[in-house]
Amino acid sequence: MKELISKADSQNFNAFGRMLFGLIFVVFGVNHFLLMSVLVGVVPSYFPAPQFWVALTGVVFIVAGLGIAANKMHTRTLALVLAAQLAVLVLLVQLPGLPGTMPQFLKDLGLFAAALMVAHHSKNS
Repeated sequence: MKELISKADSQNFNAFGRMLFGLIFVVFGVNHFLLMSVLVGVVPSYFPAPQFWVALTGVVFIVAGLGIAANKMHTRTLALVLAAQLAVLVLLVQLPGLPGTMPQFLKDLGLFAAALMVAHHSKNS
C-alpha cells in the first residue's frame, strides 16, 4: 500500500508546523509587552515584582519562538526551554487557579506537549 504522505511532504509539514509554532510564540511574547498592565494582574501574589515576570516570559517567548521558527541552531534547546517555561506557568499560575483558569491551563498544557514534540523532532541542539 502506498504511503498517503511522502517523505518530502512530511518534511514540509514538519517545517511549516515548526515555523507556525515558533511565530505564534513571537506574537505571545510581543503581547506580553503590549498588554503588560493586564498580564501583571494574572501573576500570582506570591511572585514578587510581577512586571519582571511578565517581561521575562515575553522575552523567552520571543527568543524561543524566533529560534524555533528559524530552525538554524539550538532548536531543541529552545523548545525545551519553552517547555520548561510552560510547565512553570501550568503548575504555578494556572493549576492553583482551577477551575477558573481551565482554558489557559488546557492551552498551555497542549503547547507544553507540542514544545516537547518540537524538541524531539529537532535535529540540532
